[in-house]
Amino acid sequence: MAINEPQMTIAQQNIRDITFVVSEVHRLSAMSAHDLRTFMRRDQNWGYHIPHPEESGLLPCGKEAYFKIGEISKRYLVTQGDLDQRIDQDRFRKAVTKELLSRFLKEERQVNERQVARMLAAAIKTVKKRIYDLTHFVPCVVFLDKIPDQFEIGPVRFIWMKDFLKDNSEMITSRDPELVRRDVIPYYSRFPWVAQTTVPQCDEPTSALRASATVEGALDALRLLIGNSYTARFRQAHTPVALSESASLRQDNSGRIGFSINREWQDRHAPDGWFERLNQQGGWYLALVGNALTGLQDPQKTSHLTQRFLDSLNWYGQGVRELNSASAIVKYVAALERMTITKKSSTITNILTRRAALLSSVGNQDQYSESHILAKKIYDYRSKLMHGSISPSSKELSAIRLKVCTLTRLALLAGIDFFSAIETTIPRATSADLEKAYTQLEMSH
Repeated sequence: MAINEPQMTIAQQNIRDITFVVSEVHRLSAMSAHDLRTFMRRDQNWGYHIPHPEESGLLPCGKEAYFKIGEISKRYLVTQGDLDQRIDQDRFRKAVTKELLSRFLKEERQVNERQVARMLAAAIKTVKKRIYDLTHFVPCVVFLDKIPDQFEIGPVRFIWMKDFLKDNSEMITSRDPELVRRDVIPYYSRFPWVAQTTVPQCDEPTSALRASATVEGALDALRLLIGNSYTARFRQAHTPVALSESASLRQDNSGRIGFSINREWQDRHAPDGWFERLNQQGGWYLALVGNALTGLQDPQKTSHLTQRFLDSLNWYGQGVRELNSASAIVKYVAALERMTITKKSSTITNILTRRAALLSSVGNQDQYSESHILAKKIYDYRSKLMHGSISPSSKELSAIRLKVCTLTRLALLAGIDFFSAIETTIPRATSADLEKAYTQLEMSH
């Protein structure tokens, strides 16, 4: 009968792994060139190196030792609160690697609990020096019109690009003015708007990712609040978009060459007074969605229900931008699933279609019946697409796409209101709380 060994503490695991890394580096360094090449070619060890402690090139370490350093880094980060969400984890792994090599290879200190703790504390101190608030200015395509010249969607302020460049010219060109005037300003000038958002207390790579997610969330909010017809081409500068200009050549049976040229605007003119009307007619939803977007800026400020809504909003936004109708339908249904499904079930189709209909009809019995029939039809199309029983190029999907877009939009707008009402009485509501709320809604209908 096997005797269970006592589970190692995190400190003991770190000592074990660091000891292995140090011994492996020493072992490989002592190998002949022939033996080292043989080792590096075996088990995909080739390419796994760490910086030399004397900063004179690289040392071979092998795959296992390389990943041991990553495991040490991950184990320690989980003990540091939300720090793992505010720094680039690869950057921390590099800091751990540098401290490990300095202490245990260069200085040849004993690998013990005290020295390991100091090594990790030093690595944390290194990455914390690069954590700060950072404001990002992201070029965007929204409307062609300047009116209003700026507006806010939650934590994101959209500013007319010409005004932004004019008002901030001195600040923008303060560092390397020649390069900025040659490359940066012409790039920004290609876009009508710039989105400004401030991400709190992150390192630069993490901050940039959060800023991009927050701006995309604000664009998705506009897609939701305004609707898909005006917003399909809203995008950040770096987002791929269908060609706005194209040409084609063709040859007929007589051998003659024909051609066609197509040009279209990347963005559209805004409806008159669009933002004023949005505030007047949808101010409540604008406030709810804007407040939810702060969870993209800082995940510590989000709740379970808010995260569900943000995930659904992201799927909805992808559906609006999607060129292929089949893909759009799948993404819209994913948005509905995230809003309505709280646990595994053998009756997911019934649950989703019933709850999507309840949300999109907002208690109207006649509208509910129509929405329920439509939701079933939509989910059936999605299932056929996923299981290969209908072609993704089927012409009937274009009409279904418009219907599923409308249903999803209504469900998300009602859904964030529903989630907000739940959190009024249960501030940190869970999936179980949401399931109870949905059950009560279904019983009262």
